Amino acid sequence: MSKIAEMRGDPMSRFHNALYTGNVEARVAVLLEAGLYPLAYMTAKTNGLDDVAQQVLDEAGLTEDDVAGVLPASLPQRSTLRPPPVVTHTFEHNWPLVGVTESFFDRALAAAASGEPTGLDAYDGDDLLEQAVAGEEGGLAWAAEDGNTLDRQAAQEAEDAWDLADEGADGAAAGGADDAFLNGVGVGGEAGGEGAAELGGSGADDELAGAVQPGIPEAELWVRNSPLAADHVAAGSFETAMGLLNRQVGVVNFAPLKPVFLGVYRSSRLYLPAAPSLPPLEIPLRRNAERAEPRSVLPAATLSLHGITSGKLREAYAAFQRAKFVEAADLFRAILQSLLLVVTSTAAEAAELQELVIVCREYLIGLSLEIERRRIAADPAQLKRQLELAAYFTHCRLQPAHLQLALRLAMTTFSKAKNYPTAASFAQKLLDLNPAANVAQQANTVLQTANRYPRDAVDIDYDVHQAFDVCPASLTPLYGQAQAVEDPFTGARYHPQFAGQVCRVSGVTEVGKSASGLRSSA
Repeated sequence: MSKIAEMRGDPMSRFHNALYTGNVEARVAVLLEAGLYPLAYMTAKTNGLDDVAQQVLDEAGLTEDDVAGVLPASLPQRSTLRPPPVVTHTFEHNWPLVGVTESFFDRALAAAASGEPTGLDAYDGDDLLEQAVAGEEGGLAWAAEDGNTLDRQAAQEAEDAWDLADEGADGAAAGGADDAFLNGVGVGGEAGGEGAAELGGSGADDELAGAVQPGIPEAELWVRNSPLAADHVAAGSFETAMGLLNRQVGVVNFAPLKPVFLGVYRSSRLYLPAAPSLPPLEIPLRRNAERAEPRSVLPAATLSLHGITSGKLREAYAAFQRAKFVEAADLFRAILQSLLLVVTSTAAEAAELQELVIVCREYLIGLSLEIERRRIAADPAQLKRQLELAAYFTHCRLQPAHLQLALRLAMTTFSKAKNYPTAASFAQKLLDLNPAANVAQQANTVLQTANRYPRDAVDIDYDVHQAFDVCPASLTPLYGQAQAVEDPFTGARYHPQFAGQVCRVSGVTEVGKSASGLRSSA
């Protein structure tokens, strides 16, 4: 390109090519020809070409003292455009070579190119067969180079095979027969059925002669073979996975699921580094590697119940135990969203998954109650609401150790508000769980105090003797016969006015949406 630019007399193109190739001298020469002496001097000086820089000064009629203030006293580290360095010198490798022998056709073509006589020059009509039999020079004499001669019948067969027969009297008849055959009619005027059928029946040859058809990508097979959203995500078909989740559990807010989607997609593949200049090789992972039929292959199940229960669930329980309620809520919600892409293999695992959904729901509702109670704890005017939230917290289905914490919290909060009868009900429930000795002593003290003060000081909206659910949106009770709408994924019950909103528990599903139910097994 530099040579072409020079021949065209294009200084801009020459300068660009000098930049791309890292040729500083060529850049300085172009700048000099353009009369840009300051740029030429700066380019030569900053690249360490002191001799060239001095030549530029001489041509410009200047000295170094005249340009002493142009460049700083100490130049910073130079940085110039250079071509990328060669990583592997492939031209120095000892590449294996395959020996090639010269065939008869190569020799014939070489002889024809040089003007030497070839075997075709010796062919003389009727003498071809005799020449072949006698092994004379020319004709088919090359076939007898190994010292063996052909008999008349073998020579005739060889001649026919090479289409060297005389096109004399027999040629017209043969030509007529060929024309009749090409027109679909036999020599005798009949339809050429049998011979044509034999010619056109080479289906295997036709298939081999066609273009090679690419196979079906592994990811497309996963989408075809599975009705599970997790498998569609692993295949990278996020759109179809979203459609499945929307129909099964009413997911409408997919933004929180982006990390889960990307994690499942990346975990279903291995990447093997290839050559330095090539991308890595992508190796799909299968969960049924023993089955090779295309209609049976499925992606590896990257999320499992065992991994969730032994990892994130324990972390969530630990955060709840340490009263880190916001952190615990984030962990339980992340578990709930991960369960959307868990694949189960047995009915027992599917039932365990549904049970884990309920566990996360109950903890998230309870954490919402306690977070809200702590938010308004400093406001004395909200005492009634504080008591209600503490009481509702005790109706969440928590683990026994955690339920003891909720009951102790409610008992203490109601005792401080002098609602001793209600506090006594919490104390009795706490004693039924066989707490530690000091906790049991505290509960007995509350029971004794309630006997002396049988009336609550603050009236609240709470019925100790009636079961209810807590609406996650309003954090108010929903008794058994009250009208309610449910979340199709978690089963959380809401007041009817919250229908169509995003579920406060899962953060991704629509309250009140009709859905078929989460499917976790193929």
